[in-house]
Amino acid sequence: GRFHDGVVSSLSKRLYNRPMLKVSLKEWEKIAEKVGVTKAELAYRWVTYDSPVNEAKGDAVIFGGSSLAQVEQNVGVSRKAGLSEETKKAIDGIWESVKDEAPLDNVRE
Repeated sequence: GRFHDGVVSSLSKRLYNRPMLKVSLKEWEKIAEKVGVTKAELAYRWVTYDSPVNEAKGDAVIFGGSSLAQVEQNVGVSRKAGLSEETKKAIDGIWESVKDEAPLDNVRE
């Protein structure tokens, strides 16, 4: 896997195995619990409705999964409403706490 010893693993560890990024994942989990959804659903709904993804610029969300049932579940999530303002602000707070440590930000200039 990506965290097994090797070149790719070493790169992944340097990019993502950072204390603040781990803290941000715990915060993400708390937000998902408060909203009453899975962490994945929170992510899909944010990306689909509230992220800088821009269809006019050719951006798109690609749904995947390890089984047909998981793909169907993920696509179903995209049919739900966007997130509340309170939830979006909490997610923005996570970004603010990690933006200086984030490995790459191709979205916000």
